[in-house]
Amino acid sequence: MEDNQNALITAEAAIAGAEKNKYRLWTNDEYGTIWGTDFASSDPGEVLFELVNLTVDGVGNVHERGFAADYGRRKNDSGIAGTIYQTNTMNMDTIKEIDVKSVMTKSSLPVGGYSVNPYVGCPHACRYCYASFMKRFTGHTEPWGTFLDVKNWKPITNPHKYDGERVVIGSVTDGYNPYEEEFHRTRRLLEELRGSDAEIMICTKSDLVLRDLDLLKSFPKVTVSWSVNTLDEQFCADMDNAVSIERRLKAMRQTYEAGIRTVCFVSPIFPRITDVKAIIEEVKDYADLIWLENLNLRGQFKGGIMTYIREKYPDLIPLYEEIYNKKRLEYWQALEQDISNYAKEQGFPYRINDLPYGRSEKGKPVIVNYFYHEKIRLTK
Repeated sequence: MEDNQNALITAEAAIAGAEKNKYRLWTNDEYGTIWGTDFASSDPGEVLFELVNLTVDGVGNVHERGFAADYGRRKNDSGIAGTIYQTNTMNMDTIKEIDVKSVMTKSSLPVGGYSVNPYVGCPHACRYCYASFMKRFTGHTEPWGTFLDVKNWKPITNPHKYDGERVVIGSVTDGYNPYEEEFHRTRRLLEELRGSDAEIMICTKSDLVLRDLDLLKSFPKVTVSWSVNTLDEQFCADMDNAVSIERRLKAMRQTYEAGIRTVCFVSPIFPRITDVKAIIEEVKDYADLIWLENLNLRGQFKGGIMTYIREKYPDLIPLYEEIYNKKRLEYWQALEQDISNYAKEQGFPYRINDLPYGRSEKGKPVIVNYFYHEKIRLTK
């Protein structure tokens, strides 16, 4: 690759069809990753958005891969002041459309109803994602998070078939992953279900759901749940490629204020990293329910998470060894009791392994202890 200045000039030339002067693009690593900032904003060191997905090859030529997206706040690794965003690094060649008979799958999840995933694979590439096991049923050999299948299904012609059913959108793949902005599969699903008496439940890490508030408000029962297991943006960036915590919380507040039931899904709880009470205090005025679930390490991602803890939080390795290798439950039992006491002190309704429906009194969300994987219960 040529020097950074050449990469910058070439990148600007590659987006001549856009507002060329709006962007400053540069490369800062051996992989040729292109980073950008919006210098048209009032505070260019802080307000950044609208990156073009570009890569640089070995001779400094820039190629547009055909997708533009604001893809989440990231730490400034470039040495240039201010928050930056990194573009989606998924290769467009690994995105394809597939035909399926139906997008509706009867769910075996504890929440019941139907599990609906308009996509296969998930660009958020969460390091702890339990759903990565699904890859073996898809024929994909690529790493989880680097491929995406866009489903085409026969239209739902009788939405009343799902009257009274809970329809969970995004149980495996986030229906509002960045490519939803292009393919509109989740919006199509909502349009096809409109008019039914189904209970819609959306699980996401995105703020793209705000686009569909008009549709969501047309359903008699609807819940939008955001995964938030930290208030630390760097830890968030280490764990997934989704949008920043700040943007998730802003979307949660906007959705709540639009009259839609909201859930803060504090999951997975990383022992001594996730500050559960700090998250509750942050969201209590715009979340109807706060659902707590512990980190469950199993399968192929266990080694990666343990390596991360060893590198970034070495003092916690003895605790993680106790929990995840020796299967000790004392930490979870103590946390469970602490949250139970805290909820009682604050006047928050407290449930175990339950999913009550309804709006909560403002500032008094229902706390649900859902340490499901370890099957922990409070001592009666």
